[in-house]
Amino acid sequence: MHRKVYPVVPPKTEYSLTDFGKTLSPILDAMCNWGNDYLEDK
Repeated sequence: MHRKVYPVVPPKTEYSLTDFGKTLSPILDAMCNWGNDYLEDK
């Protein structure tokens, strides 16, 4: 996760995924799919 703070009023902060953070995408997608399948079974 990358955090960028801007020196303005009111405060402004932006967050973005780093390249390393983006490597988690397949894992998060699999967890999301698992959750959706679980909800459909209920």
